[in-house]
Amino acid sequence: FYWDYVSVGLMFATLVFICGMIKVYTERQQRLKLRDMATIDGCVWCKRAGEWCQLPCSELCVGDVICVCVSAERDSEDDGTNVLLAADAIMVQGNAVVDESLLTGETMPIQKFPVSNDVVRRDAEASEDKKLFLF
Repeated sequence: FYWDYVSVGLMFATLVFICGMIKVYTERQQRLKLRDMATIDGCVWCKRAGEWCQLPCSELCVGDVICVCVSAERDSEDDGTNVLLAADAIMVQGNAVVDESLLTGETMPIQKFPVSNDVVRRDAEASEDKKLFLF
């Protein structure tokens, strides 16, 4: 009679241990997959030393002038209408429609406008300047 309780306890302990190991394994796999999905290896056109060159987003520096435009090259999996930029930027010229749903939770894309030529300091957190920054 006593061994029945021991065997049931060992069976439950084994079941809990196996379930815990499965949970750790699946969470680790999901974390690795999410990290790979969040990595953007895209290139952008950057003006350095008076010349336009194509650089990876990881090599951008503060003060770089970049061109965020639709690429004429079309891959088989990408239709060429989306530009991924792994940096914060301020719109100097032109207009853009930006999907910030991952940052803000808004379901609709937001239109961005160029900054005016005045010398007023801009703040990305100020509500009146949010339409000038690309995140």
